[in-house]
Amino acid sequence: MRRILHNIFAYTFICLFTLALVWIAVAPFVYERILNPIVLILGIPVTLLLLLSLIKKILASDEVTLKRYNLYIIVTYIFFQIIILTMDTLNFSDGAEIENEAHYMLNYGKFSGERYFLVYPNNITPTIILYWIYRVANLLNLSEVFMLHLFCFLVTSATMFLTYKTAGKLLDKNKQTIVLLLMLLYIPFQMYSLFYYSDTLMVIMVALIMYVLIPSDGSFIFRNKHIIAVTLLIAFSWNLRSNIIIVLPALLVYLAFFKWYKKIILLIVTFLLGFVFFGKIFDVLWSYYGFFTDSGYKFPMMHWITMGMSIQGGSYNWQDFQYTYLSQDKMADDLSLFFNRLIHRPIFLNLLVFVLKIRGNWSDGTINYTNGTRALREGDSFLWQLFYGSNNSIFVYTSQMLYAVIIFMLVYYMYKRRKHYITSMFLFQIIIFGVFLFHLIWEAKPRYVYAWMPIIFILSTKGIIIFLEENKKTMFDKYKRKIYIAFGIIFSIQLVSDSFLRPSYSMNLDYDSRVINGISIYATDKYLRDGIVRVNQDTEVEQTFKATMSFNYIRGYISAYDENNNSKYKVEIIDKTTNSVVRETTFIYRELYWELPLQTYTLRWYFDYLPEGEYSVKFTQIENINNGSIVISSVPNEMIDMYTSGKLYINGIDQNKKDLALQIGRRHEKLWWY
Repeated sequence: MRRILHNIFAYTFICLFTLALVWIAVAPFVYERILNPIVLILGIPVTLLLLLSLIKKILASDEVTLKRYNLYIIVTYIFFQIIILTMDTLNFSDGAEIENEAHYMLNYGKFSGERYFLVYPNNITPTIILYWIYRVANLLNLSEVFMLHLFCFLVTSATMFLTYKTAGKLLDKNKQTIVLLLMLLYIPFQMYSLFYYSDTLMVIMVALIMYVLIPSDGSFIFRNKHIIAVTLLIAFSWNLRSNIIIVLPALLVYLAFFKWYKKIILLIVTFLLGFVFFGKIFDVLWSYYGFFTDSGYKFPMMHWITMGMSIQGGSYNWQDFQYTYLSQDKMADDLSLFFNRLIHRPIFLNLLVFVLKIRGNWSDGTINYTNGTRALREGDSFLWQLFYGSNNSIFVYTSQMLYAVIIFMLVYYMYKRRKHYITSMFLFQIIIFGVFLFHLIWEAKPRYVYAWMPIIFILSTKGIIIFLEENKKTMFDKYKRKIYIAFGIIFSIQLVSDSFLRPSYSMNLDYDSRVINGISIYATDKYLRDGIVRVNQDTEVEQTFKATMSFNYIRGYISAYDENNNSKYKVEIIDKTTNSVVRETTFIYRELYWELPLQTYTLRWYFDYLPEGEYSVKFTQIENINNGSIVISSVPNEMIDMYTSGKLYINGIDQNKKDLALQIGRRHEKLWWY
């Protein structure tokens, strides 16, 4: 019976992951470039061949040579981190909310009452930690950014060390070095040091749980002390990032598989006691800093499951946010919406959703490199552009190709060991399988997979070893020279087209609505979050701003509660130095651009360039039909002035540090192959 269950588990996992591997090759992070799939399909075997050549040398090394390799890896890692420590960065998306709140706490010592934390209380603890990072920076008279990078450097270093030591319990020294090498070569693992969020804490807790759980002999035969220690770590980590709970059912399945029922009872009892104990401690911590929860705002867990069934592939979207946010009975309404999508939607569409969710979680191996580079302020040097700016394609593709190899070797190991279920890696396989299943239900984001990379690195290394043992010659070896030449030609064309032939500021605003300013596509100074400001026959809205460069593009999210709203609206750009209208356009709500990924309408207005200077954008209703109105996304946080040089006026009244969430920037024509 156990063998049957194990085979079902193995084959299901392999079939689903095969789909993910296809997406890795044909749907990389930058979707719209024609040459991408060709580059990756050729580049993945090239990356595999180069990696295998390097690993063969490591496996054949004696102890002295191995120490030298380890030293090279460590020196390279430290050099890379020194570069990171010198960089100036911005936060974006949820990271910006955490940063803003941490600064508010520095000024006032307590919670601001910001709605974001009432909706997402899971981000409270990371905010308190960031507050203390900033506070220590001020006490030591250091830059807050430097101290944050130092903290992330320590977290990354500790994660790598714990993963390396865990690998040492399971593998010999040569294979242990391979794990260290993968952690160095996989660029996003290093670039994550630029991005602080709750996942930063998640990745080190996964590494710590692995290290504490596995006995020194690597046997996976746990003593009671291992069960207690790890269960307490899971109960504690829940308060940092709730996704860590995946380890708990994986442990239960593993223990039940070998009929260790006493250890199951110990696990459950210890977890419940630890969950209550640490929950009380964190409640006291939250209360001390003035944080509170509100059931009227807080989103239930069912929200993310419902959102996981959205037709755009389970990714976060504004429509589902609004649905839950405006609901009076959130749990019941989300549950009703979930069953409505599950039962009344055509079966093939539900299957399509799951396919897209697999893609959304597993296809993008560049996400954390992208997060890191998006968080950087603009640099001017060629090397800066090569590593982090508009010319960084070589590292984007390298990350994606290496990620494909890592995931392939993970699946290869599981396939080869599908009949040998009593192995030292069986628990790790269950955990990764649990991660896979969890995100078939939950929201789909690739950074959620990233947190489990410490386990993936070890399983992938095992796959590489088996691959080398069973394939002295691969199918790629026969055509090695031809593959190298073809890839070199195609990759060169791709790099030139990506990095040097497109205009300097041609980042596609139409593609990514979350790109921050600080990269010079923006004319305005700050990143904005979403709230709502209403425009109707009695209300006009005006947002002032200072353009720091010429601009020709305005974008904003527009919503209406009446889908049949046929009222007409006018948008004007006013030059504040002359108080004259320099550009204007009109629109009807339903004629706006339908933003499929966000499930909302978007104003996209392109016009002839306007020079830098003081301007405002004004929205008015010029024709009213059936009392129609619209709302424009805005910044709900009035504690932080997001436009230092701008103000929001409603009917001429200053809204006190509130701003419209408009993207105002410059858009160049893309070349024909984009």
